[in-house]
Amino acid sequence: MAEKRNGDAHKKAAGTIGKIVVIVLAVLALLFPVNIVGYEIVFDRISKEAVYGFDETLLPADLTLKTGTFLTDRADALPTYRFSGPGDTSNGLVVLSMGLDSRVDDYLPMIERLVRLGFSVVTYDYFTDGRQFRGLPEAVADLRCLIAQLGADGSLDDQPLYLLGHSLGAYASGAVMAYTDAPDAVILISPFNKSSDMLRSKAKQYIGFLAEFFTPYVSLYESLKFGNYSSASVAEGLRDVYVPVSFVYGEDDTLIPKDAGLTYFKETFGGRSRYSFLLLEDTAHFPESLDSWFDELFEMPADAA
Repeated sequence: MAEKRNGDAHKKAAGTIGKIVVIVLAVLALLFPVNIVGYEIVFDRISKEAVYGFDETLLPADLTLKTGTFLTDRADALPTYRFSGPGDTSNGLVVLSMGLDSRVDDYLPMIERLVRLGFSVVTYDYFTDGRQFRGLPEAVADLRCLIAQLGADGSLDDQPLYLLGHSLGAYASGAVMAYTDAPDAVILISPFNKSSDMLRSKAKQYIGFLAEFFTPYVSLYESLKFGNYSSASVAEGLRDVYVPVSFVYGEDDTLIPKDAGLTYFKETFGGRSRYSFLLLEDTAHFPESLDSWFDELFEMPADAA
């Protein structure tokens, strides 16, 4: 009798465990479409509320602006803005990649300063009328297409190329190195390493530790949606690049946690002479004040190794 009772107990326990496993698997299966829907809602809203373009009434009198377009992998014609001045621009061409919720106007002081330093500057929008921005890895693909067009039209002939990025643009500027030839220097302001890092950081602001649970689903969906670009990361892009690279962060940045930003990249690239790290005091995610620290980023020799 005792053996029968033990056998029945084991069967009951096994049945209970089996039910729990089925329930857990069912919940996990349901979470994937929930994440897909949430992902699409977020980026649909971003696309609908996007700000883009440039208010040309703000253009300084001694700067010239040439507008154009470039084609993305999805045949979207995205606007470009090329700034130059009356003086020498032989120091090189700077491709400026902006933050996602920014527009060219926000970066005009930076652009003006670069032109005065002897550079021409090309920047671009992530949006145009009717364009659906599908996710953060798309910024890497867009930048690759822009660099390819600049090479094809002769814009990169006989002059150094600098990639300057902020936030999403910094992620794109670092990660794109895995998909294109290296520039002469890279300057990354407030970069995150990969798409999932940024999405996790934002999610934690709303759902705390539960963000860690949802991240694998987002990564899986991005791999299905973006293919090779889904794994794009700054660390991977810069791994075999032998040019000067600068990382710049604000001490008061709450969008990119220090461990996911400056600390991570110091641990990854610290100790190598071509990498530099700058932490700005009294500065948040976007550096409002540009002074000698900014100029010095562009004084590095273009052929430094």
